[in-house]
Amino acid sequence: MTGLEVALFGAKAITVGGAAGAAGITTATALTLAPATAGLIGFGGTAFASGATLGFGALGTAFQVGAGLFSAVSSVQQGGFQAGIARNQAIERQQLATQKRQIAAVNARSQERANVQAFKTRRALLGGSNVELNSGTPLLVSVDIAGRFKEEEEKIRFQGRQDALAEESRARIYAAQVGSYKRAGYDRAGAALLATGAKVFA
Repeated sequence: MTGLEVALFGAKAITVGGAAGAAGITTATALTLAPATAGLIGFGGTAFASGATLGFGALGTAFQVGAGLFSAVSSVQQGGFQAGIARNQAIERQQLATQKRQIAAVNARSQERANVQAFKTRRALLGGSNVELNSGTPLLVSVDIAGRFKEEEEKIRFQGRQDALAEESRARIYAAQVGSYKRAGYDRAGAALLATGAKVFA
């Protein structure tokens, strides 16, 4: 018999001797070397003549328990997988926030250097035209230009901060989802086990 047949129907007893004189042994009484065993739906190598539902019931119960355990484990694993994705997203968003701040700072410095160079060029051109730069209208214009240059630089920094704050907000949302996904996985696992228990002991 195969291993599956033994598991389902059990195994026959192994005996020698007896009236048949099996294997050349002439003892009058048979010797039992191994007793018959029971399977899920049979005994001694054959299916139960009656009461087969006992074996099938045990088999069904085993399947129900196995399915319940599989569902519970799958739920926990799914929750962990989703939590891992959310954790990675949170890390990625935080990194993006840092990058946006850094990029904004670099762009602001670049704009500042360009503005300084433009201001120097303007002064050189006006100076070559013998225009007095430190009084009157030329001075007022220079002040206005410097203010606009400074405003451009601050706009770049401000936008960088806003972009970074938006990414940090997304990072916090993903970080909060990590725990939620884990709890949801355990909740589903618990529900699966309770449902299995209710079926088995109903």
